[in-house]
Amino acid sequence: MVKTYINHLPIFILFLSLTVCGNGEEKGDGGEGEDADIFDQFQDPVEDEIPHRPPPSGVDILVVVDNSGSMAQEQDMLKEAFPNLIRELLNPPIDPATGTRDYPPVKDLHIGVVSTDLGVAGYSVPSCEKNPLVGDDAILQHIPRLPDCDPAYDSYLHYTLPQGEEPNSEVIEDLAKDFG
Repeated sequence: MVKTYINHLPIFILFLSLTVCGNGEEKGDGGEGEDADIFDQFQDPVEDEIPHRPPPSGVDILVVVDNSGSMAQEQDMLKEAFPNLIRELLNPPIDPATGTRDYPPVKDLHIGVVSTDLGVAGYSVPSCEKNPLVGDDAILQHIPRLPDCDPAYDSYLHYTLPQGEEPNSEVIEDLAKDFG
């Protein structure tokens, strides 16, 4: 019995839509002449009626990195791809036809990184060390893990575009490299 209802459901929906649309009689739509399109009643919005909001000036990004050994390939992909996102946000491409940017640059960017290694807070978990000092505790990561990294980083990466200036490609490139 349920199968019968399911089999007839498309027909029921079609019937319902025809019923809702009308009984087949054409009625005037307020347009001129009998051939006026039904969509003529919906006028295009006047440019002044559309609220214009300024683009957001700041963006905060929190990246959660699964730092388990099985995710090494995905971590490498993130290191390769994420700098492109930074470049696109801070220094949008310029349309050669118009000479203007495709969209406004982000003027204030903060990027933080946390890992999925939360530790065990001293509790006994069979698959983990019982050491409260092991684990990243869901705090922003900035301690260098490679020998050639600068240990003086803040707990997050940040960039601010000075008012009235164009994006500085060198500074943006340094920030993009710092993430990787």
